[in-house]
Amino acid sequence: MAISMIQQFPALKDVEGPGYEAWYTPAVEGEHAKGFIEERLKNVRKRMPKQGWTSLEPSSSSEENQKEPSTKEKIEELKSKEKDMEPENLEEMKQWLQRNNSPIPKVVEFMKKTALKRQEEIHSEKKSTVHDIELQWPRHFDVPNMIDGDFRAVHGDVSDRLIMKWTQELAKKLLQYGEKQSPQVQADIDHQSAQDAGLTALPLILPTGKLSNAKKSRATVKEAMESFIDFQPIGTNLPQYLDGLMSKRRQPFVLALGPQKAPAQYFAVVEGRALKQDSLLKAVDVCFKLFYVLDLEYPSACYTTWEFIQKVLYQLMPKTGTPPPV
Repeated sequence: MAISMIQQFPALKDVEGPGYEAWYTPAVEGEHAKGFIEERLKNVRKRMPKQGWTSLEPSSSSEENQKEPSTKEKIEELKSKEKDMEPENLEEMKQWLQRNNSPIPKVVEFMKKTALKRQEEIHSEKKSTVHDIELQWPRHFDVPNMIDGDFRAVHGDVSDRLIMKWTQELAKKLLQYGEKQSPQVQADIDHQSAQDAGLTALPLILPTGKLSNAKKSRATVKEAMESFIDFQPIGTNLPQYLDGLMSKRRQPFVLALGPQKAPAQYFAVVEGRALKQDSLLKAVDVCFKLFYVLDLEYPSACYTTWEFIQKVLYQLMPKTGTPPPV
């Protein structure tokens, strides 16, 4: 920390020696560490509650100890507040949605009113497959923005966080950091593509996950990248490509058609369904929401990439389950 300070602010450097001793001098021969930073830390420790930093059981009033509601708990909480709809009316709406995908305004209205019922069914103890969910709630996949609507019904304004937080400036900072970690990352790129380049670089910067095989081997960077965003050439036969996935890729991922630096089309893909999006950022946004809305686990190969997006950008706690080893 002391070295970083004098590198960033040369005016703070001492004229003698390495220049950081005034800020921090390591302990030697039984003497305590010295310097402004260490003195400050000593004063802070004196004022801290003893239990807050030495006990193995942190104080219950600690902010970190506050329990974040799970998706199921949020659904129950929201359901208890919603008393304007009789259960039989919701079932009638569900049956109507199974048979109709228009008029769009009515589909959107009924999807909004049945969102909590739908999420309660999907997140029940009896795990449903994506195919089962599609049979019960087909409008998820053939009417735009329905995945976003279900996510917003449970998580509210959290739905907008990725789009708002993933700015050009943040993406550029991550690329500058990534350039020091991997030779495959380039920070010097066109301004308009910084957001896309930053998203694409995440699997290069973050550790890859461990594959669920007998040897528990770690995924290669290539495997992590392809399980996050799969770039295919323009002209790819999309129906044929999707049919070929069903036996090997069932968890959501992003598909981009075209060269990596300037794709022409973007999709959020789940079990043979490709949901077209306007941008790479929106495709990642919808893909992330698919994991929560359909109660799915992240792919092992790029688990840490999605976990970074979840915790740092959406600022969400894990929805359910235990993460795989990374």
